[in-house]
Amino acid sequence: GFPGALAEAWEAHWAEAEAGEVAIAGGCLLMVPTPALLSIDIDGRPGPEVAARAVATVIRRFGIGGSIAVDFPTVPGRGWRQAAAAAFDAAMAGLAFERSAVSGFGLLHIVRPRPRPSLLDRAMLARDETAALALLDLALRETRPGRMALVARPAVVRLLRAQPALVAEVARRAGRAIDLVADPAAGEGHVTAG
Repeated sequence: GFPGALAEAWEAHWAEAEAGEVAIAGGCLLMVPTPALLSIDIDGRPGPEVAARAVATVIRRFGIGGSIAVDFPTVPGRGWRQAAAAAFDAAMAGLAFERSAVSGFGLLHIVRPRPRPSLLDRAMLARDETAALALLDLALRETRPGRMALVARPAVVRLLRAQPALVAEVARRAGRAIDLVADPAAGEGHVTAG
């Protein structure tokens, strides 16, 4: 299966990562990854501390690194900017990061180490590859007896067919044959057995 931390995050937060949207008290975080940086827009009217803590939680939850631009709703005065920065710093305790001050327009720039793609990157930028790996993980956990079929959209099946040694290793570990079935209506895919 997947490494422990990724496996736990996968199931609990895949839908949020795929949508690029996380609900928070008073609003939501809208996330758009690009090759250069991750943009996080705070939508609605959450308080500055709530929004800053939510951004830190998402960074931890999805394993986000690299350059991150956060757009807070603009509120007059410096107090809210200082409150947001202090709440963010406290919520990021133990993680490596550098940040700018929150600008008068509500922009915060964060830089973190990026040793690997985040769950968000995988969900939004490498969707087919991630779906293929998730399908192989489902196959390893399948308990119904009989021959297995991995059913997924054609792009995912093409990726799996291009990795016959990987599919063969999963079949060996599962102790049974695996068929690959392309179905345009299958979305991320599922496993059948019997």
